[in-house]
Amino acid sequence: MGAGRLTHMRTKSFFAITASTVLAAALLLTVGCGGDANNTDSATVDVAKLEAKALKGDADAAYKAAEIFAQDSGEDASMIAALKWFRVAQVLGNPEAALAVTTLERSATPTQIEKGMAQAMAFKVQE
Repeated sequence: MGAGRLTHMRTKSFFAITASTVLAAALLLTVGCGGDANNTDSATVDVAKLEAKALKGDADAAYKAAEIFAQDSGEDASMIAALKWFRVAQVLGNPEAALAVTTLERSATPTQIEKGMAQAMAFKVQE
């Protein structure tokens, strides 16, 4: 392989990597990184709306609320809330919730599992 061809390939690779990096950065700016206070406020409002729907018996809303809490499952309260809402979604009939509970419990402590279960058992659909 000639030196000119090798230089051309390196330049092409450099531009491909640079283009990928720019596209990834643009995607992050478009979608957001989740650390913005406005995103937190929005997520809080979304969770509150989903919980209100779940209280009326909406299994999919309970599942979506659990997914939001599960994204922050490093926090004790978030893990417990995620487990609670996945279990509620399961009882309300969401077909994906049982697998989600099993998966999430693998990274939860026994205390978190116990508290999530207790909160789910205390859940009552409100008319």
